[in-house]
Amino acid sequence: MNSPSPEETTQTSPASSVLDMVHAVLHELREAVHGRVLLLSLELRQAALALSHMVVLAVLAALLLCTAWLTLMAGVFMAVRDAGLHWAWALGVVLIANVGGAVGLLWKARQRAEYLLFPATVRTLQVRSKDPTQPMRTEPQ
Repeated sequence: MNSPSPEETTQTSPASSVLDMVHAVLHELREAVHGRVLLLSLELRQAALALSHMVVLAVLAALLLCTAWLTLMAGVFMAVRDAGLHWAWALGVVLIANVGGAVGLLWKARQRAEYLLFPATVRTLQVRSKDPTQPMRTEPQ
């Protein structure tokens, strides 16, 4: 009987060596991706908790601002009343101040609304014609 020598048993074919290397690289890649995904999931949970705390704190801050605004408007009312005007006129001054502020804020919000349509992204996605004198098409024909 002819048994293989120890040198022959330790040598592997090049194909199986490459296959072992590919298997090892894939295993390392899987481990690396798993670690990153685990880290991402933990950070997403932490970010969600932080966002919920931020929303609660913003709501509380808004409530405090509302009470401060009401206090300010009561002070304006009292100042106008102390100036000798009738209470109806004092309420009118407070009403005009509030409506004017609301109109100004709504006007500013309307100005910013155009950015909700992603204008720069839409411009980059528009189909350009080959003739520079032709207007750009927004839909394929």
